[in-house]
Amino acid sequence: MSKLRALLTIAGLLMLASGTVSAQALKVTCKDGTKSAGGQGACSSHGGIASKATVKADAKMAKTDAMADAKMAKTALKSDAKSASTALKADSKAAKSMTKSADQDAKGATAMCKDNTYSHAKSAQGMCSGHGGVAKLLTGK
Repeated sequence: MSKLRALLTIAGLLMLASGTVSAQALKVTCKDGTKSAGGQGACSSHGGIASKATVKADAKMAKTDAMADAKMAKTALKSDAKSASTALKADSKAAKSMTKSADQDAKGATAMCKDNTYSHAKSAQGMCSGHGGVAKLLTGK
């Protein structure tokens, strides 16, 4: 009988010891989202231990927030690309307009091209290129 009592006592102590070890190894999530070792006083300065539903809801909200942030970043990137494209088109149009007005301006021109535009080239090489050639030189060159 005393051997049985000793065996039961030892078995009970072993069970208690293993329960304490597993409780210390357990990680719990606090209400503020941090992780803490389980046991007495776990998350005491973090608002207490969060329930499983709270942890799942927080994880779902974090995933939703990340997806929304990614969508906003993609939209902003598209908007920036569109703005850059619009600005590039406007710059190109302005440059074309300036070139056209210079081609139409006879003041300071060195030659008249076959398409009735003017060339302001300083040398004969390249005069009226892209305009069908030189129709008439306006200077003594």
